[in-house]
Amino acid sequence: MAEFANSLPGYTASTFPLTLIAELPGVTNTETGTQDIWNNIDLFLSEYRRVQLVPSRNAGLQVSAWGGNPVSMPVTEVYNAMQTGVIDGAMIDTTATRAFRLGEVANYLTLGFDATNSPFYIIMNQDAFDGLSADNQKAVVEAGQEASLPANKTQLDVTANGITAFAEMEGKEVIERTAEEAAVFNELFRPHRGPSRC
Repeated sequence: MAEFANSLPGYTASTFPLTLIAELPGVTNTETGTQDIWNNIDLFLSEYRRVQLVPSRNAGLQVSAWGGNPVSMPVTEVYNAMQTGVIDGAMIDTTATRAFRLGEVANYLTLGFDATNSPFYIIMNQDAFDGLSADNQKAVVEAGQEASLPANKTQLDVTANGITAFAEMEGKEVIERTAEEAAVFNELFRPHRGPSRC
């Protein structure tokens, strides 16, 4: 059994319904989302118990609201599914253009509309945590927070690099939606949005 693990709560939607609120457009944003979660950490702690793999529910809701058909699959299967025409595209952050090589099989990268955020987490085995002294428990929590805030900046940098890398590939097109074009997509998803930021 592992002492620590990390993942995305979107893969475990039924286990983390509260944390999935942080994915919804308008609840947090990419620049402050990690700090927003830390500022409200007591709201989220009770959800982190067990993990099962399922796709992000909120991204599926957004695709459905836009009239698309969300398809659930592990991210490691997306490349082959796009290459063989099983799916038409993927709603995933732009780190995937290189991390999962999706830039090789995608022709377009569309930006500019509100999209889901995907908070990552690091969890610790509860028995191992309970076996620590109060000072060591505090140190683990503080280390998690200290690691997560710069990790958010790193993620944003890698995301921007993914866009640049895709744009530099031959035959690829980055589509930046205008505010008017994005408003159409954003309005379609409005009934599912969170009420306000954390």
